[in-house]
Amino acid sequence: MDSPADKRKDKMTDSLNNAMIAAIDAAFKSDTIKEAKGALDQGVHTVDFTVRVQATLDKGADTMVKPTTSMPWLTVLALFVQRSGFQRDAAMDMIRAAMTDAVNLDGDAAKAIATAAGVDDAKALFDSEVLSQLPKVPRQGAVKAKAVTVTVVG
Repeated sequence: MDSPADKRKDKMTDSLNNAMIAAIDAAFKSDTIKEAKGALDQGVHTVDFTVRVQATLDKGADTMVKPTTSMPWLTVLALFVQRSGFQRDAAMDMIRAAMTDAVNLDGDAAKAIATAAGVDDAKALFDSEVLSQLPKVPRQGAVKAKAVTVTVVG
């Protein structure tokens, strides 16, 4: 069976193995990349350099988890509204109000309101009555990089 490296269509990565690509990813965090791209002046930028990346990678075990992060929440809400029957308008009003409240709150206010309004209890009930009943999905083990160094060598 082909490995992910064998299936890559990107010709620039043909000579890189999975550990090398993971080390490059660890060396350049997304915030750093985003800032660098944002700081570029408009126009064409030609670069030609060689870097050496050194790192120790530690991959954790793959696990089975509740599918909350991969859940298509807009589809779930649309199905909920569609199945609400004669209470559809009331369901949409409640969803709209809850989404508006959630978007408008900063982190500290959201925590305070969640606790005061019993939202923590509702989340626990939802977890035990709904999420725990869903089939678990595979999650890849986390890859942690230690002692990452990047050196420009040419």
